[in-house]
Amino acid sequence: MKFPASTTWLAMFILPLAALLSSAWMQWRQPFPEDMWMSGEDRIVAAGFSVVSLPTLQDRLAEGSWLLFDARSLKQYDQGHIPGSFPLPVAELEERFAEYAAFFTQNVSVMVYCSGADCKDALDVAMRLRELGLEQIEIFAGGWEVWNAQR
Repeated sequence: MKFPASTTWLAMFILPLAALLSSAWMQWRQPFPEDMWMSGEDRIVAAGFSVVSLPTLQDRLAEGSWLLFDARSLKQYDQGHIPGSFPLPVAELEERFAEYAAFFTQNVSVMVYCSGADCKDALDVAMRLRELGLEQIEIFAGGWEVWNAQR
């Protein structure tokens, strides 16, 4: 069976050119973030933090030995927050960190939360706090959404 000349031309020139361009595109494009398909809790664990459940959060708050920070915006914090928490919005972390410097010792235990399971702000704040030298940091992944639902 003899193929038409156009098919031969396609096989010899167009397909290799397409493969070359595809290869170049794959190297040039921005890769998908590795955690793109991960759940919020999986991201937290992958970053090396513990996930705190609602009962654990309630126990820790009753102990009174943990600092609880709300990573949401000040507007959201003012509209409602977990009692005993302090505002530490991810967008204002550097400025607000100085306000709480007296609380931060090497052995202080900190929990962070934000709006809910899909919110990444608590993880961002926790990572920054770890960079600043804090070691005992946990994240309440359910956040305000879970806390507010149980009231």
